[in-house]
Amino acid sequence: VDPEGARTLAVVTKLDLMDDGTDALEILTGRVIPVKLGIIGIVNRSQKDIMEGKSIMQNLREEAEFFYKKYRSICDLHGSVYLTKTVQALLINHIKNCLPKLRERINQKLVGQKQELETLGDGTSDKTTLLLDLMTRFSNTYCAAIKGNSSNIQTNELYGGARINYVFQESLSATLKSIDALAGLSKGAILTAIQNASGVNPTLFVPEVAFALLVKRQIKRLRSPCLQCVDLIHEELCRIVQNCVDDQDSGLRRFPKLQREISEVASELLMSRKPITNQMVDHFIDIQLAYVNTGHPDFLLNRTSSVPGGRSEGDFLLERKKSTTTTKVLEEDLVALRSQSQPLLLDRSSKDCVLIQELIQSYFSIVRMSVQDTVPKVIMHFLVNYVVDHLQSELVARLYRSDAGDLLQESVTVLERRREVKAAISALEKAHCILNTLQPAKNCVTYHISKTNLQFSY
Repeated sequence: VDPEGARTLAVVTKLDLMDDGTDALEILTGRVIPVKLGIIGIVNRSQKDIMEGKSIMQNLREEAEFFYKKYRSICDLHGSVYLTKTVQALLINHIKNCLPKLRERINQKLVGQKQELETLGDGTSDKTTLLLDLMTRFSNTYCAAIKGNSSNIQTNELYGGARINYVFQESLSATLKSIDALAGLSKGAILTAIQNASGVNPTLFVPEVAFALLVKRQIKRLRSPCLQCVDLIHEELCRIVQNCVDDQDSGLRRFPKLQREISEVASELLMSRKPITNQMVDHFIDIQLAYVNTGHPDFLLNRTSSVPGGRSEGDFLLERKKSTTTTKVLEEDLVALRSQSQPLLLDRSSKDCVLIQELIQSYFSIVRMSVQDTVPKVIMHFLVNYVVDHLQSELVARLYRSDAGDLLQESVTVLERRREVKAAISALEKAHCILNTLQPAKNCVTYHISKTNLQFSY
């Protein structure tokens, strides 16, 4: 409990019961058991004395006479009176040593209580002004969470604008990259599409209609990830609204009805923008499906007239793939074709199949890059930025009015808490004033015992 002995004061009782010819002088002087704060002997009333009605004052006189007779050399350092003065002096000294830390704790609690009272409000502010201030504060907090300049930065998870950026750069990008341009397109399906696009008359070149139909079919697979991205962004925006409403610094927790109304208005605004954003994303995918731009500078094959020497498109493509590293050739298909009975001359159908596959892969990658770049911009413009720009005006239009008393009706919990905080502030201020009247103890404090009193010297 007290390994260093800095807080231990020993007291020896029943000294009057010792046998004649014996004493406790060695013990009382600390020669047997050393104690830093000393050993004090006292003589209390016995049960017989109490029953016979001996008073405390009479016992103190008899105690003083006992120590004077038995322990004359140290009689001034023992007895109940001396014990009282010693304990009192030790207590005062301990309090003075603890004053700096105690004052610091009281100041910290006082600051915390005043901050809480500021959050709770004084209940006397102008209703309309307070309503406008709360809506403005909520709107600024929401915008700050998206822009990344919020005062309360979370460290346990991505939140707000950082989460939105993660969805764009990681989730959407990874999902789009995982979509295979040739998924679901077997060689048989490609050849069947080529034959159906040719009709009754065989064609000299690969029908462009077959390529367009097949590549559009693959482009449609990009629609679902984009719409899922809209859902993820909408969910994050709704989560930001809920966090801003529940934020202690927003001041909305004082007014449950206003808190619900602001949450509903913000959620309705987000919900109203979601169908529009989905529609814009749908339109963008439809735009990609509306026109297959084979003249794109990054497309594998620009025009038929660019094939030199009168060779077919299939021959030129395969020769071009052998001499360039800008695009990938389907090696498995080439190996399968070369293993046939004519290793130097591929049959027309197999060459057309390889050509269509390369064309689809090339054009699909172009569209995928365009989707990966444009869809985040569509979502930001029609959903995120729109809500940031119109949130405060929507709140003012829906909620601001002169008779705002019903919205600013405080809950019973808030009223009770305000009274408790005010009472705590009053008590802490009184304690602070009392502490200011006391002088802290100096670093080195020693005390000397005189025959009449216990005195401190600094």
